[in-house]
Amino acid sequence: MPRLAIAIASLLFAATNGQAPAGWYPDWHVGSEICILNTTTTPPLLFQRDGYTELTKELCCKRYYTGTAYTHCTEGNQGNYTGTGQFYAMWNDGRCGKDCRPDHGNPACTGVLGTGSAWVVKKPTAKECCDTHFKNNLNTDYCIAKSVGHIDEYKGSNGYYLDSSANMCVRDCEGPAPCGGIVQNSAVEVYPESGGAAACCAAKLSSLDPAFCANQNNPAHTGTNQWHDGDSTSQYCKKDCDTGAQCARMDAYDKPFATAALCCATKKDYMNQDFCKSRSDPATYGIAGAANTGLWYVNFQDNLCHKDCAATTADPACKDLGTAHSVANNPLYASAALCCAGGLNYLGSTCVTASTTSVVTPDTGTSQWYSITQSAYCVTDCPVANGGTCRGVVPDINSKPNGVIPYSTAALCCAGRFGWLNADICKVLSEGAGTGNTNQWYKAPTGSDEFCVKDCPTTGGTSCKGTPTNRGTHTYSTVELCCSTKLHWVDSVTCKNRSTGTTPAVPAATPPPTPPGATPPPTAPGATPPPTAKPVLTATGKWYADDPNKKCKQDCVVGAGAGCAGIVTQNSWTTYSPTAAACCSADLSWINSDLCVARSTGVAHTNKYYADQSKGVCHMDCAVNAATPMCGGAPTVLTVTMFDTAAECCSTKLNWVNSATCSQNPQLMAGDAKWWVRWVGEQCVQNCPTASGGSCGGLANTWDQTYPTVTECCGRLSWKSLTACKKV
Repeated sequence: MPRLAIAIASLLFAATNGQAPAGWYPDWHVGSEICILNTTTTPPLLFQRDGYTELTKELCCKRYYTGTAYTHCTEGNQGNYTGTGQFYAMWNDGRCGKDCRPDHGNPACTGVLGTGSAWVVKKPTAKECCDTHFKNNLNTDYCIAKSVGHIDEYKGSNGYYLDSSANMCVRDCEGPAPCGGIVQNSAVEVYPESGGAAACCAAKLSSLDPAFCANQNNPAHTGTNQWHDGDSTSQYCKKDCDTGAQCARMDAYDKPFATAALCCATKKDYMNQDFCKSRSDPATYGIAGAANTGLWYVNFQDNLCHKDCAATTADPACKDLGTAHSVANNPLYASAALCCAGGLNYLGSTCVTASTTSVVTPDTGTSQWYSITQSAYCVTDCPVANGGTCRGVVPDINSKPNGVIPYSTAALCCAGRFGWLNADICKVLSEGAGTGNTNQWYKAPTGSDEFCVKDCPTTGGTSCKGTPTNRGTHTYSTVELCCSTKLHWVDSVTCKNRSTGTTPAVPAATPPPTPPGATPPPTAPGATPPPTAKPVLTATGKWYADDPNKKCKQDCVVGAGAGCAGIVTQNSWTTYSPTAAACCSADLSWINSDLCVARSTGVAHTNKYYADQSKGVCHMDCAVNAATPMCGGAPTVLTVTMFDTAAECCSTKLNWVNSATCSQNPQLMAGDAKWWVRWVGEQCVQNCPTASGGSCGGLANTWDQTYPTVTECCGRLSWKSLTACKKV
């Protein structure tokens, strides 16, 4: 097989088995002028770049060597080529290498290219090579140091470049600040060491103060002494310095100002400017170097104007306003008079004197009424120490300060300030300093509670439920008025019963009369006073349905009547009717009305008739007894139809049954002297029980025709003789 085919097959085998392709490359490393076969996964030097290996030794020698060097290569003999001493790009290593033998001690030498490398671009110096091949991605100084073999000694250029992550200019060197690390990437612009910091700041960070920018990465720098907004914890402007209560170093994002006043005006414009300046720079804008303005402000807690100065001074008006943000916008005035006029004008002329001396004449108030919104009632304009309805003095209340309106009475105050609330409740609570009751009635607050309760202390009885939680609840003077207005669908007497109690009254014992002029006997120690009578319940006498027992009951005291089931007091949706019949008709209409009334009123039987289809008879609703065969007891089916007479029952429900049999009437069951045709046997028989003998042939059915005489009856059997026709 030809050598070229063998080489190609070898390469294909290596590629398909996951190995690095075996290719021939020139052994330039020591200038041997031969080609060798690559058997490693990492070809040396330039050969990692595509296309630097050949399939055969001959092709490799032809490509990379000429003349004698080519002969040496093909024959496998080593030459002695020392290289050109120029620099060429080593792409894989990211630097330039020198074309010379590396075993001569020069760290820049990276191998001899050989005579066949004339096509390789070479430069006489490392700088020219770096500028030519790596200017788009490597810093020139870094590339040169790496190319000449001095990378371990290279410490950077000491120039300046922008560290965008910190928004500052740093030095091109290794180590702590001001060094920011050695620049390798050519995209990073490095400014020369001399004047480089200023040049970098001017070109890259022109928005920063030049002095601050040039020194912000200098550990020895103590600040610019300019003013700035401070950090998130700073309430006022801060000075860029190291020592002092007003000092805080700026960062690259702070805007500097020459004075605290300019900083306050620009960055703290939401504050009172005098306040901001005095707290930021007390030495310049404060009083005697202290953080105070010397101006006047309103203190609503004691209704005085105070001077913003140290309280330790001899001036009694001094009271430090403090440094909190909560007071940063307080209006400040040049004098006590202006302060009183601007914030406490309702105090009149007494304000200035009291403010400058800090001596206040107690105000006892006007004893008028004013509203407390959060309490939903009114209070009196007088000192709290007085107790009762006094809730504090409102200075100059008659001028209606801050919307406070005075009223002469609690009732007028309630009407004027709490018109949406119950006026009686508001008045009672106002006059009772938040406590008290109206003793009026209101609907129980729960929607399902169909009764009224009373606004009285909860210890006062079962009806007393205290003041309604909803102060807008309507109240009524009587329980009857409450029931008729708020629960008009509930029977009035029942509503009153539910509202006033659940048990009959217990009469109190009446003591014997005291003789004229005599002293009533004292109550014995420990004796219990007689119980207070509870409300007497009133029966309505009306009727309501008792569905489980299938009858109606009457609202009356048990024992007062057959239908009386007790006085109704429970909370329910009970419907009432004036009579038992009306109740049965309205609420138990599926039950026979006569039966319903009888069951409801305690009457055992109706004495009316109902059909028993299984027996083919009509029974009378009466007690069963042998003497009265038609009595069948009360029907068990309550929906049955009832009739006034047996004849009506039989003709309507059992019209195919003999009326005498159906009615079970003894007189009718005895029969009569009439005749009828008994077709079985073709005879005329008399209408009477067969057991009576003679011509009796049983009672005729309803469909049998009867005749007054046997002759007329036998006329129906004309083919028979009278003797053969008549039963004997």
